[in-house]
Amino acid sequence: MKMKNFKKLFAVLIAVCMMVIGLPVASQAAVRVSAPRLKSAKSASNGIQLTWSKVSNASGYVIYRNNKCIGGVKGNKTVSYIDRKTKTGSRYTYLVRAFRQYGKKRVYSSASNRLQGVRKAVNNNGLGTPVQTGVRFWKNLSANGANGVTYGTTWKKVKGAYGYQIQIWGREFGSSHTYSKFTRQTKFGESFSSLDKIGMRIRAYKIVGKKKVFGPFSNWSFSNVHF
Repeated sequence: MKMKNFKKLFAVLIAVCMMVIGLPVASQAAVRVSAPRLKSAKSASNGIQLTWSKVSNASGYVIYRNNKCIGGVKGNKTVSYIDRKTKTGSRYTYLVRAFRQYGKKRVYSSASNRLQGVRKAVNNNGLGTPVQTGVRFWKNLSANGANGVTYGTTWKKVKGAYGYQIQIWGREFGSSHTYSKFTRQTKFGESFSSLDKIGMRIRAYKIVGKKKVFGPFSNWSFSNVHF
């Protein structure tokens, strides 16, 4: 066999072997992954949401906050990420890097541009938090010929409110359940005959375009029940 033909055969065999064991024929060192462009870092209700441009040959993306890696996205379809571990009013600096996966090794792009994001307070639709008194015993229904008791609470009027949602938590024989009721007043009482503990919290609402728009809930207030 001539030397020229031998070299050709040897090259073909090397290429076939690399394909069989799953290695790219082209050198990994020669692969280039473009840097993504970080488009936005906006405050959301549950954190700061980042969006960036797609890199065509990327296997995924790595996200950095203040020069520290905080997470990543696998695949090339998702080009957004929500940083949930942020504090209201705090400012953070973000960047993103793309990567290409080869087995257990990765080839990374250079860093994207940097953007700053600030976590803003959640919009409460202009409604304040009700200042609620504690849940307490109101009356014994046996005086009216019925079984059970009434426990209730009161709160201060919220400016701009049309009405209020009362979320009620009750425990009975070790099991608990939660449900809601509505009122236009600034007081509410719930009657029952078998609960051993009750809790309530309140939030105001207003009507916008025939829909209820809510403000924030007050803290829970609980009371043990005595018959």
